[in-house]
Formats: sequence, structure tokens, C-alpha cells
Amino acid sequence: MPAAQQYNNITSRLVKGWFFETLKDVGSWLSDLAMDADSNQDVETYAGLANIPMLREWVGSRQRTQLREKTLTITNKDWEASIDIATKDLRRDKTGQIRNRIAQLAMRASQHQKKLISQQIVAGDAATYGNAYTGSTYFNSSHVYGPSATNDNTISVDISALPVGDTTGAHGSITAPSVGEIALSIQQGVQQMYGFVDSENEPINEDLMSFIVMVPTTLYAAAKTAVTKDFMAQGMSNPITGTDITYRVIANARLNTWTDKFVVFGSDPIVKPFILQVEVAPSISALAEGSDYEFTNKAHQYAVDWCGNVRYMAPDKAVLVTMT
Repeated sequence: MPAAQQYNNITSRLVKGWFFETLKDVGSWLSDLAMDADSNQDVETYAGLANIPMLREWVGSRQRTQLREKTLTITNKDWEASIDIATKDLRRDKTGQIRNRIAQLAMRASQHQKKLISQQIVAGDAATYGNAYTGSTYFNSSHVYGPSATNDNTISVDISALPVGDTTGAHGSITAPSVGEIALSIQQGVQQMYGFVDSENEPINEDLMSFIVMVPTTLYAAAKTAVTKDFMAQGMSNPITGTDITYRVIANARLNTWTDKFVVFGSDPIVKPFILQVEVAPSISALAEGSDYEFTNKAHQYAVDWCGNVRYMAPDKAVLVTMT
């Protein structure tokens, strides 16, 4: 009788390949909302320079402007997650379960960075995670950018005063708004952002044409429909579709403590609402074949690590909208 077929062991090299393959392919809104910043020390300090003055007619000599400067600091932290996989499972797995677990480990690395940003969004009207570089809480009615430039990035919208209800003309509630009501609430958030000025009292968002609407999951259906539907209640045209402005709705379950609010972010290719500081990018290490750990425990240990942190960056690229 022939010997039973033996399956090749899953090696640590293969596991690491699976990890980086998944990490590379993970889709994310991180790059839309967070500016990458490389780090090589424990604490990094960033200068928030004032804006460049507008051009003026040349009269007399040049007028040089000294850029006012504010700073913020970000302290790197070490983060990790580790798993054990028995050598017998590495030897016997024929259904891809281990590959799935390694993929989840890679996804956790990406999800953790989104978790950190989400925590800061939820706490944006407090100083739990520090302030924006303006010195105020991230969502604040009086961000001071210069001697005469103040921006309010937290607004309330009375949905009962809006002209659009549901298909029958009836209004929704702040926790279950109609498509029309949330569409006009999004529009008011965008309108607020277009009114922001920089330290030179010049419009700072006049070129923004792309926006991200981040909502708790309970508001996703209405918000998603609001940015895609051409008509609202009683045949009224949707004011936020059919234009050159684009909207992307993101359902974020980590915002589910909210029931009546959402955030509109400006999707700027240069200036982002947050900084994602990275000293060590997510990577995987192993105590695997031939190690003392394998000999003692008949298992391999795989760990994912990254070193970095996130921080509020540009409050002028975000508006918190609360429906009342």
C-alpha cells in the first residue's frame, strides 16, 4: 500500500508573502484623508506656516511678508498584533484558512490606522487627542488663521426648515432624514467650507471640486442616495448632483455613537485633514521553522508591527454637520 500523501508545509517565507500581498491590495480612504509623513525620531515637530500673500500691483519696492508660524508635534507609538499557528495546522491546511488569517492580520494593520483617525474624528470637538495647529479643538466655531481670519467648521442644520422632505413631502427626523434633507445638509457643509479663508483673508478652498462625506452606518443609505439620485421629493432636482463637484460617501461604523451628524471633508490633493506619521511601516516578523519557539511550542508565531501615529492637520478641510 502506498504511503499517505504528505502536503508541503507552509513556510514563513510564504506567509510573509501573503501578508505583503494583502497589505498592498487593501483599499482604503486613508490616502484621501491623511497626509503621509516619514519620521526618523521619537517626536516630530511640524511648522504650520501662514499662507502666501496674494499678488499686488508693483508700486514702489517689494513688500516682503514674514510668514507667521504655528507648530504641532506628533509622538510616535509602537503598535503590534501577534498570532500563534500550530505546526500541525501549517502542515495540514488544504483549504486556505491560514492564508485568510494572515490576510486578516495585514488588514488589521490598515484598519488600525483608520481606527486612530476615526477616534480623533469622534472626539474632534474636544481636546482628547490634542488640538489642531490653530490651537483650537478640531471642530470649532472659531479657528483663528490670522489677525482677521476666523473659520467655523461645525454647523447645525434645521432639517424641518429645508424645502425637501420624502416622496410625499413629509419631513424625516434627525436620525432618519429624507434623502432631500441630507442632500441639502451636505450642500450646506460644502458651502461652509467654500467660505473658509486663510491667514491672508483669502478663500482657501475655492478650487476644491471633490468631497468625502463620512457618515455613521445609520445615515449611509440616505447619504449614498443623496449623492447619486437626480431627483428628490415631488420631482425637485437634486442640487448636489449633475455638477462638476464629486462626492464620495463612506460609511464608518466607528462613528456609530453619532446618530444625527456627519462630516464633510474636502478631498484636496495637497493639504489633508490629518497627518499619518510613520517611523516604521507595517511589517511582519516570525518565530518560525528552526526557531526555539517552534521546538518548544510546536507552533510558529507571527507578529505585525508598525511605529507611528496620527494627528489633526487641517481643520479648514473638514466641516462637522449636525442635523437639528
